[in-house]
Formats: sequence, structure tokens, C-alpha cells
Amino acid sequence: MQSDSVKTIGMAIFCHLNLISWLVVRHQHYYEVANWLYTRTNTVYDSDTLIIYGPNAPLIAWQDYYLMQKWRNAPLDIIVQCVITPEDIERKNVIYLYYEPVPILPSVTNTLEAQFEQVEIDGELKVATFIRKGSEVVA
Repeated sequence: MQSDSVKTIGMAIFCHLNLISWLVVRHQHYYEVANWLYTRTNTVYDSDTLIIYGPNAPLIAWQDYYLMQKWRNAPLDIIVQCVITPEDIERKNVIYLYYEPVPILPSVTNTLEAQFEQVEIDGELKVATFIRKGSEVVA
């Protein structure tokens, strides 16, 4: 009898945690952000454009599923912010930064503030657009 109660409580906790996980992932705008990026046709496919995002499992799935759909679109230059190096940024003129749900690392913020100007931010989708200072690129 007691083991049935434990099983019931365990199942209730499991279902509750799964629901919370689903709601958190559902709240994030992976599909919408990918489509938003693909509307930036004048820059998103260029070799001097970089997309930066934060590291976590749903975002890796976001990259693999929504952004790297090679049958749908040309591949994009994408990097996780925790492994970015100065060499990754030095030849880039446009950077799209997806900052949900992981906050921007201070090292990335410092680099962007020093070399780029923020020209657009979509507060709903949590995407910021940066253009290299002195660049004539229009994003």
C-alpha cells in the first residue's frame, strides 16, 4: 500500500517537472528567431556575418533543427558564445546575438561594445543586431 503511494507521488513529481520543462522551452522563441534570421537575406548568408547564441541543450537542438536545415536554406555561420575567440569575430561585420535563455557572457559583451554598434534589438525574440563600427553594411 505504501509503495503505491510512493509511486503515485513519484509519478506526480515526474509529470510536474516535465510540464515545467515543456513550458520553459515552449516560452522560448526558437522557431520564430530562426525565421527572423532568415528574413535578413541581405546579410545572414554573408561570410562576414556571425550568429552567436548561448550554450544549453535546447539551443543546440535549435541550431541543428531550425538553423541548419540545409534542405531549406544555405548553412549559416553559427557559434556558441562560450567558445568564441577573437579570430571568430575579427572578419565579421554583422553579428546577430540570440540571448535567450542564457545571458550574454561579459567577454562577449566587452568585445561587442569595443568593436560593434548595436543597431537593432528585438526584445520579444531576444535577438540583438550588431554592426562593426565604421562598416557600411546595412543589416
